Amino acid sequence: MFTPVVSRVGYLLRSNASVDPARPALEKNLAVIGEKANTARYLLLGGDPIQNPGDAGMQTTLENSLSWLTRRADLKLAPFNVVLAQMGSSAAFPQQTAVRSWLDLHYPGQVGYNVAGSCDGALLSGCLAPAGPVTPPNLLIISQASVPTDDVAAIANTVQQALDSGIPVLYLHHDGDQKPLLTALIPSVFGVNFEMDNRTAALQLWYTSPSTVLTSETDPVHLEATGRLLRHIQPTILRSLIWHYVTSGLL
Repeated sequence: MFTPVVSRVGYLLRSNASVDPARPALEKNLAVIGEKANTARYLLLGGDPIQNPGDAGMQTTLENSLSWLTRRADLKLAPFNVVLAQMGSSAAFPQQTAVRSWLDLHYPGQVGYNVAGSCDGALLSGCLAPAGPVTPPNLLIISQASVPTDDVAAIANTVQQALDSGIPVLYLHHDGDQKPLLTALIPSVFGVNFEMDNRTAALQLWYTSPSTVLTSETDPVHLEATGRLLRHIQPTILRSLIWHYVTSGLL
């Protein structure tokens, strides 16, 4: 869960209930979006609803999120390229395969991406270059998985350079707590702090029509007012935002 610390960053989805009725329904940011001045947009998800899919509404929200990030009204009308980096690959967190399968399912014949692991660590900067393995790179999807030999500060600097050059970024959280790569990315790159994982609080969001939350024209400046409205609209659950808690005790 993330707390914005700079302007032009606002929450997109905020909890308004708990899985356990005996626990307090804290209001915490499950997803935040931001925009670098005159450059690129980014979205941080406090869980991974691609790896842990929920209902159809959440999947539509994810598609809308990619449209908003890339400033394309419909990504299914023309080919686009995604750089995938620092994804989990364990049996418990199979992001490498899950994200690629999701892209293929939702954008058949339209999406290109790099081979798993080929854009991790020091290789990331080359993947984001104009002559990289996917050209041009239209979106970076990154998580916080890393190995001890990774220079996380250098990776964070590469992500900053990507945003500065106009490449949007989607961050999918991995494995609950804050790890070295996320520490390097916040608050300097994304303008947020990591507040908590959802292991104990088991927070969730109830909302009527999640597919309408984000469009390609949504402005982060107006998100606070939008978020205040969403917190009070119930009663269809965004299951994917709590699915990770239910299955493994983490979000």
